[in-house]
Amino acid sequence: RVFSQEPVTLPASLWPRPIHSYKACGCERCYGGYYGRIALFELLSINAALRQTIASGAPPEEIALQARAQGMTTLFEHGLQAVEAGLTTPEELYRVSGMPHG
Repeated sequence: RVFSQEPVTLPASLWPRPIHSYKACGCERCYGGYYGRIALFELLSINAALRQTIASGAPPEEIALQARAQGMTTLFEHGLQAVEAGLTTPEELYRVSGMPHG
C-alpha cells in the first residue's frame, strides 16, 4: 500500500472529515494491492424506544434517524473506517457498497 497524499472529501452528512487513504500498488502475491477479504457490518440494536418507534409504523427514515442518534454505524461508515485503517480503498468501498445518498 502507498499512502495517498490527496485526502478524499465526502459531504459532511456522510463523513465529517477528510479521509486519508492508501492506494493499492500490487505485488507478486496479491497483484492488485490487497489480499484477502474483510467484513463490513451494520448492526441495529433494538432498545425499548426503537422498538416503540418501529411498532408505531414509523417510516424507515425516522427509524434510521433514531438508530443513528443511538449510535448505530452504517455499513458505509464501517467501510470508511476500513479505508482510514488502510484495509481497503475508497474505490473498492464504492464498488461493493455504492455511494449512499446524503
